[in-house]
Amino acid sequence: MGLHISRIEIKNFRNFQHLVIDNFPAHAVIVGENGVGKSNLLEAIRLVLDPSLPDARRLLREEDIWEGHPTGLSGRAEVSVVIELQGYDTDDDAKGVLATATVDYDPYTARLTYRFAPRTEIDAAGRQTPVTGRPLTPQDYDFIVFGGDNESNDIRSIRREVALRVLPALRDAESDL
Repeated sequence: MGLHISRIEIKNFRNFQHLVIDNFPAHAVIVGENGVGKSNLLEAIRLVLDPSLPDARRLLREEDIWEGHPTGLSGRAEVSVVIELQGYDTDDDAKGVLATATVDYDPYTARLTYRFAPRTEIDAAGRQTPVTGRPLTPQDYDFIVFGGDNESNDIRSIRREVALRVLPALRDAESDL
């Protein structure tokens, strides 16, 4: 079957309060009515895996926060997208590329995470503390994309090696095909 997305978890992104898709099929076609989140699901995957997506697009705006969040960005909303990859048990090249992101070995499973959250400030004692005392703005937030369970594990090199193919939507399948 080869390397594929096996699990997706999305929190507080656009129309998803909390979405978990376990046993994601190796080959998938996403179909649904307008407005159910097909494009939002793909955009969430792109936040983690797409090397062509500029960092400026990974900095979210108020409208990217789950629409039902009670306070949005001003109230410390956090967005996360977790993607797990499997199907590389016998692929030594993939094992090498994904080594620092691997979280399980039976089967081999790599975890890649995008998190958009409020920045911290350095207090007088040199400790990192959350911004307090005022509503937050988008400038108070930053994102991180990391592999495994270690937030300092940068995955830019993994994004360059893992191919992501997203085909455009078929609006009229008969004529488009």
